Amino acid sequence: MLAVVLGLVVLIPFMQVPANVMQWVRIFSALGFLAIVGIVFLLTQRALAERILMAILAHIPRVSPAKWLERWRNLMSGFDALNSARGVLIVAGWTCVGWVGTAGAFWAILRAFIPDVGLVPPVFSMCIQAFAMTVPATPGNWGVFEAVGRETLVIPFRYPETQAIAYTVALHFFEYLAINLVGVIALMRYSLSLGEISAQAESVEQKA
Repeated sequence: MLAVVLGLVVLIPFMQVPANVMQWVRIFSALGFLAIVGIVFLLTQRALAERILMAILAHIPRVSPAKWLERWRNLMSGFDALNSARGVLIVAGWTCVGWVGTAGAFWAILRAFIPDVGLVPPVFSMCIQAFAMTVPATPGNWGVFEAVGRETLVIPFRYPETQAIAYTVALHFFEYLAINLVGVIALMRYSLSLGEISAQAESVEQKA
């Protein structure tokens, strides 16, 4: 999400953005900066963060501080890769690779519908879609993805609505197909089934 915020900030000089939209960009940029500061604090002051968490949990009724502390430590273990400069560079590098590849897919498919399109519209659409997909919606984000994609092309760039809708539907279909194909390959690679994964997920929920 920090990469998405940075992408929007980079795009702003190349777009005619209304003042109210610029206000939201500033807000998201500030939140992104605070998130970086917060992650750095949690990584460098884990003991202090745990004491603060336990003090907060102690005042919440019907909550087991020990159980939530264990969950907190499990969560923070996911950030262990950022404890070294090498880890930070690897994470940042793969983040860039991932987003560049995604931007390329948005651009390539949009060119099939609007041949003279530049890089700004598809990248802008990608960033807004990334925000939209963080909000709980329909399974596979069907309908929501199309509505958001249409607005990101029609409102700021004045593209025809029919082309915008057709592009978004095609993009969503190819993304959905690619993700499911990769999922099937992964299941076959590790000799798993959807039933086994569902059973493991239910087991984890019961333990929680």
